[in-house]
Amino acid sequence: MEGKESQLNSVMAASSVLQSSMDNAGDRQTLKERTQKLRLDFEVTREHVTQRKTYLDSLLAECRTFDQQYASLEQWLALIETKLDTMEAQTGAPDALTVHEHLQEDVDRHQETVDAVKREGERLLDDNSTEDTHHVRKQLERLTNRWSLLLNRLTSQWKRLQTSLDNGQQFEPALEEFMTWIEGCDSSLTSLAQQTAAQDLRDNEDLAAAFLEQFKSTYSPALVPRVIQMQEQ
Repeated sequence: MEGKESQLNSVMAASSVLQSSMDNAGDRQTLKERTQKLRLDFEVTREHVTQRKTYLDSLLAECRTFDQQYASLEQWLALIETKLDTMEAQTGAPDALTVHEHLQEDVDRHQETVDAVKREGERLLDDNSTEDTHHVRKQLERLTNRWSLLLNRLTSQWKRLQTSLDNGQQFEPALEEFMTWIEGCDSSLTSLAQQTAAQDLRDNEDLAAAFLEQFKSTYSPALVPRVIQMQEQ
């Protein structure tokens, strides 16, 4: 506008010189009015340009602030997603539940930050609906999708950990049952071996059949403990 104002001043000066040399009063008045209108139009235009510049400067500052907040949040999200990737690959780790709880606490603490960034982005879109703010809209969509996916992954991972924990809790009593069964089998086999060693089974079919039934009952599939069944599932 500075360059245009210099040109306007030159036109105004030339108009004054021309008016002073004109003999016809009507022509002088017409030229004067046209020159004054030109000055008025220029001032109105300059005011509009100034207002527009002020508005755009303010919008630019707000967008930069939003970009900084968004970039910081994205950096944190990337870190959390990496940790979650590791957790999902190590579900059976001894400290998996503790690690998950700490991660969930960190996510919960950032919920307010995520909401604040989303509100700011939505305000920018609403307040500047006539402007080209597609990049803000894209950022909001990306943030919303990543946040929802993160929450869903955390929920799914927690369910897997709980299932693993439940299976572990069921395994302990099943293991004890298995050890008891093994000890019982050892005792039965020892007793059976002693009895068969003391008897002549070749000429006593009834006694041999009785010992055979006793052996079968010791190893009956119906008596296989739950720990083996759990491993087969």
